[in-house]
Amino acid sequence: MLRDGFRIWLKNPSTAVPFVIHQFVRYGILTILVLYMMIELGTLSVSQIFSHLNDFVSAIAVATIADLIIESYFVSAEIKACHDAINGELNLDRAFKFAVKRTPSMFAIVLMISISSIPAITGLLKKDVTLIAVSTIYLTVLAILFTFAPIAVVIDELDPIESILKSIKIVKNRIKDVLAMWALFGLVLISYALLLRLSMFFSLALVFILNLLIFPAVIMPILFNWWILLYMR
Repeated sequence: MLRDGFRIWLKNPSTAVPFVIHQFVRYGILTILVLYMMIELGTLSVSQIFSHLNDFVSAIAVATIADLIIESYFVSAEIKACHDAINGELNLDRAFKFAVKRTPSMFAIVLMISISSIPAITGLLKKDVTLIAVSTIYLTVLAILFTFAPIAVVIDELDPIESILKSIKIVKNRIKDVLAMWALFGLVLISYALLLRLSMFFSLALVFILNLLIFPAVIMPILFNWWILLYMR
């Protein structure tokens, strides 16, 4: 399966297109938000900042919702492109158009996961070790149970609840394979993070290439192929 995932990427390098666009859009939104905050905060005194706190919170909330919608769209397009590549019928135009139809259901999944991460973020901000530990365990279990939900939303065109139930069923039936894949997934991401950190000592251009090109164009499509192949087994 691992060899097949890599081979499919080599045979269909254009599967990288939605991943690369996604990465640039993600960083674009982050850059706009940071610039907005810097410009606004730079022209206000401390007292004015507190008086405009609701405006800042609203801006962040709007940006967050927009980011989740964009995330849902691109994840749908990425899964569709990889699935079509696996079936030997890749068509990027069809993948991007199909993603529009599946975005609402994918958004529901992404929103549920995002909301579930709030306790962990609260624990980090408050430095509450107990809350962090409990939230981490909860998010880990949730991530494992929801492993195939996004894939089911796209490939089988299920609604959010149906996709979650199907994901749980597959995970229960193939728990060893799923845990092994998560371990491999974690190993790949940790290795990439170490490589990215090491590259910072050599060149910012190398960091840019790794983060905006190599990671979305090579690593992510292969990882998606592996998850989809495991789902289809």
